[in-house]
Amino acid sequence: MLSARGIEANRDKCQVVLDMRSPSNLKELQRLSGRLVTLSRFLPRLGNKISPITKLLRKASAFSWDEPCEEAFAVLKATLATPPILTRPDPSSPLLVYLAVSDEAISSALVQEKEDTQAPLYFVNRLLQDSETRYQLIEKVSLGLVHTSRHLRHYFQSHECSALRDKLEDLIKQGHLRNFVTPQDHQSRRRDHSREAHQPRDQRRRSRSAKRQDHSRHSQ
Repeated sequence: MLSARGIEANRDKCQVVLDMRSPSNLKELQRLSGRLVTLSRFLPRLGNKISPITKLLRKASAFSWDEPCEEAFAVLKATLATPPILTRPDPSSPLLVYLAVSDEAISSALVQEKEDTQAPLYFVNRLLQDSETRYQLIEKVSLGLVHTSRHLRHYFQSHECSALRDKLEDLIKQGHLRNFVTPQDHQSRRRDHSREAHQPRDQRRRSRSAKRQDHSRHSQ
């Protein structure tokens, strides 16, 4: 919902969840899960916050709403009581993507620096499937980046984006993410593209061909 302050969560939809009682069966839990879908972009790290609740959706055993579920439900309601206000992106400024992974979920936050602050634009959340929970850290990070880039394709296509995460630089230096673009790489590639733009067409073709051959030799 667009307002003078930015993009705000629909207050009526938030209130519906705030007024809900704790689910007492699977059907009520599924109803809660469905209502969170349209609000998830306003809920940072949603998968981690409600992991005790989402586990009930996967269990084949009898429904059992326990204390961890109640605590997670309280945290969810506290977040929805004062959801963050998202901002519209400035097309002239780059975007930052913060990635977070855990044993059960991957999350990301799309932000943009404005006046010495980082304004949130979108939050992305995804629960890991059973097989994905056994992924190595680097695989979870890669999955998080791919999922985020697909979910926010229109942002990635119209803005320069840099992905950030703790220890990500170390993983890149170790060669685990050979094709991953760091913020420094972005600046380097922009300079290369700028130089190419001022070259004659034949010279640009020869330059690109030489780069491909050089990359091929390093890959062998």
